[in-house]
Amino acid sequence: MATKDTAKYEKKIVFFLDILGFKDIIEQDKLKPSDIIDRMDFLYDKLIPDTPPEIFESKKVTKFSDTFVISFDYNQGSEIFFTMLDIRRVQSHVLRFGMLLRGGCAIGDLHHGDKNIFGPALNEAYSLEKDIAIYPRIIIPDNIIDEAKNHSIRLHPAEHEKEYIMGLVRKDTDDFNYIDYISYDSVASEFDDPNEDWVIYMVKIRPYIIKGLKSNSPKIRQKYQWLKTKYNATLSTITVQDYIEALANKGATSIP
Repeated sequence: MATKDTAKYEKKIVFFLDILGFKDIIEQDKLKPSDIIDRMDFLYDKLIPDTPPEIFESKKVTKFSDTFVISFDYNQGSEIFFTMLDIRRVQSHVLRFGMLLRGGCAIGDLHHGDKNIFGPALNEAYSLEKDIAIYPRIIIPDNIIDEAKNHSIRLHPAEHEKEYIMGLVRKDTDDFNYIDYISYDSVASEFDDPNEDWVIYMVKIRPYIIKGLKSNSPKIRQKYQWLKTKYNATLSTITVQDYIEALANKGATSIP
């Protein structure tokens, strides 16, 4: 364990994640402290992956209030991919219960100890979350994707690593990459029955989007307007008639 005198910066990849609407979860949902702890612990556990020890060895996850910070060595084999995969799983899961995440990712100097987290990389990831992300999305800069292709494990050939990463993200209208947690191509593989369960997923998240669009807060409506756009765009890409009928029959239609 590093002491005050031995603590130093190390080159790390860092993700800064924020739960949107946490204040409302506490004040309006009137959850007991034990329920809030259960939700936070669930997120924490999902962000600690069941990957092999040689992949996991440098990874740390810290939570405080409504924030999670994840870091690992910049050259940890394929860990950018695995962490993004874990985050996408968390995003798609908590959205089914009306929770949204926003965040950013950066590479650079970081000290991530048991009690203290600080450094230029954390500042950059925080700035992406606070100033750039705006909507319920986690920004993945181009330099992170470029870094990922330089550090792969044997199961992920180097020439395919960037392809795997790009399968998790979409390019938004402002040219920023974000982790895609809506589209069939990105999310369906997370479900036991990709076809049936993705339809159920789209059905479950629709009411939460509609509720958010009715908020009295312009900032909240802005976030859900973005999500509505992604939701409707996803539905518009479905061309298989069986899916179209299944979605319509269960009420997963475009949101006006």
